[in-house]
Amino acid sequence: MKLVAKIALVVLVTTWLACSTSSSPPEPTGYEQRREAFFDATVAAEPNNTYSEVVRVMRGIEPDDSAIQRDLDRLIAREDTSDFKLPGLLWLLYEYSDSDVLGEEMVANIKEVLLQHKFWPDERLNEPGPVTDSMVYVTENHFILYAS
Repeated sequence: MKLVAKIALVVLVTTWLACSTSSSPPEPTGYEQRREAFFDATVAAEPNNTYSEVVRVMRGIEPDDSAIQRDLDRLIAREDTSDFKLPGLLWLLYEYSDSDVLGEEMVANIKEVLLQHKFWPDERLNEPGPVTDSMVYVTENHFILYAS
């Protein structure tokens, strides 16, 4: 038993010394390389929507405001699936509202649209007249989105 303990101790100390003496950063993993390749490709591609612009802002690149505005316009019109852009818009506000690359006007516009948005089905009950938008609230994916 003592021999097993000595061998284990030697292995642990050797491993610890090997890990602690490394002065260079670890090589990127396959995931990190794929993530960076995805971000690079997103930045190189044409602006598409809020999510492509989140990547640009993350990289310190000024976003194409028209791509974000298209998603905001869909939210204002309450088009079906427009709510799937909410996490990206909220992330922009939460993480980058004081960023140099996201303009004050766009931040104010995002805030205004989000504050006017109906996040729960019963909020629509207070509107005059029949509801004529195509927003969906009751399917599983929409319900999880709004509940979170």
